[in-house]
Amino acid sequence: MQEKLTSVAVRIYASAVLYDALRRHPRDYNAIVEKNKLIAAARKFAEPHKYKNISIFLDVDINEWKYIDENKKKLFNSWVKEDLTDDSIRCDILFVKNPKLVGQYFPVENKIEIYLNISRIYDVDNFNYNIELIISSVRHELQHFAQFLLSKLSRIDYNIPQGKPGNMTGLPSRKIRSKDQDYYGHYLMPNQTSDQASEHDLHDSEFYTNLADTIHEFVVVARAIPREIRQELAKAWVGENSNYKKMYYSLPYLTQVQINKIIKNINVHRLFKALREKDIGKWKKAVKEFYSAVSYLF
Repeated sequence: MQEKLTSVAVRIYASAVLYDALRRHPRDYNAIVEKNKLIAAARKFAEPHKYKNISIFLDVDINEWKYIDENKKKLFNSWVKEDLTDDSIRCDILFVKNPKLVGQYFPVENKIEIYLNISRIYDVDNFNYNIELIISSVRHELQHFAQFLLSKLSRIDYNIPQGKPGNMTGLPSRKIRSKDQDYYGHYLMPNQTSDQASEHDLHDSEFYTNLADTIHEFVVVARAIPREIRQELAKAWVGENSNYKKMYYSLPYLTQVQINKIIKNINVHRLFKALREKDIGKWKKAVKEFYSAVSYLF
């Protein structure tokens, strides 16, 4: 599922970027060179087509899913036969100008929306960044879909009113879950209205999906810099004390491009910043899981 949706979204996005680039006629030499690089990069994925929203349906076959016990697989298959649940999920790939979100899952409609930024792309770096963003957002929203489907198969009532306590699969341990919010981040306290919510990064339901996002981001950055510096960069990434300055200045073979990339990414990631400032229990757990996932890069 993930591979198919990612492939379609990347192809549609690259086609639009290529279409736009071929229609531009810059006069500046550097702009012409950058345009040609962008065309070459986009052509690896697609042929030029105008911006066009599409909808596709992906078959759901949990028999291929890892870490799912046989009872849940049998239950899902029986529900499909009895028309008690869908055996596919709708995915809308939409072009949006400067979207605030990169994707969203709607459990009631059983639908995923992936938002592609239609702002003009003029260089390969931005193009590649948006490709990585598409890959990450597809995984993120499908992970939410899996959360809700497994909650349903576990007989957990996840579809509860906002501001009411509830449960679902794929949450952090009860020890570090928010005590005054539901898993969407809506406050449970009587003096707070149900439409008031905490920061998105603090929601219990977003803990593992956001953690996977930041791991993906770090891997992309880390692979572009020398191995000797990656561990110090990881410390800075999660908000721990780091000797990154001393490290990268001590490597004489670094190019200016590599140094600029390191400098650009030395600040604490927004997820870890939010958790460290407002939920130290989740921050400690996230740091532990993060290091476990990226240690092979050091």
